[in-house]
Amino acid sequence: MNIKLCSIDDLKKSNSIKELSVSAGEETLELLMIYSNGNIIIMENSCPHEKIPLYENSVIAEEDNSIECVNHGAKFNLTSGAPLNFVTNRKLKLYKNYIDEYGNIYLTIL
Repeated sequence: MNIKLCSIDDLKKSNSIKELSVSAGEETLELLMIYSNGNIIIMENSCPHEKIPLYENSVIAEEDNSIECVNHGAKFNLTSGAPLNFVTNRKLKLYKNYIDEYGNIYLTIL
């Protein structure tokens, strides 16, 4: 299933970070979409350590391709979702996406 989210231009206009609520069948996904280092990253908008929303409680570091939850310092790799410190061993859930020839971003749910 592919779900159109927005255009890449819309994402860049929103300071390269966007909070989304997406219906996928019977489920509603709370997502965070980030444009970082030329890549689109779509992830669950919740820190796996304490389930705190990342949209308002995170710092993105492009220099090491990471996102950090400011509440407890849990830090994750934006490419793999792997934890980068010892705050948690839980992985950040990432979602596949693609950009069509018109610059529209789609979420892919398998």
